[in-house]
Amino acid sequence: MIILQEITNANIWKVCSLDLFDEQKDFVAENIQSLAEAYATRNEGNNALPLAVYHDAELIGFVMIGKGTVGNEEESDLIKENYCLWRLMIDKKYQGQGLGKQTIDAVMDLMFSRRTFVTSDNMK
Repeated sequence: MIILQEITNANIWKVCSLDLFDEQKDFVAENIQSLAEAYATRNEGNNALPLAVYHDAELIGFVMIGKGTVGNEEESDLIKENYCLWRLMIDKKYQGQGLGKQTIDAVMDLMFSRRTFVTSDNMK
């Protein structure tokens, strides 16, 4: 079962040490970069929610969702009031097991179960 949990002091460095295969590294931002972007986005009053992905009790990946614009001039009008999956990363040890799809399903369930943007304060 996939569980999405807040990034805390207890898991931040484990999340940052999740790894990809070398040939995938040009396609996915490093988790530490994503966490920095989430921090800056939230400090500017916009919506970003980074989450650790667990399969049962095992940390397997990272996701980040956002809602609305962040001021990028290339943003589409479509995203102004919609959720976006900004990041999806499954550690190389857990790829090929269907856990990425299960993670997307869990993110969709989380987003659609809320009428307001999911934040660390209201995701529980």
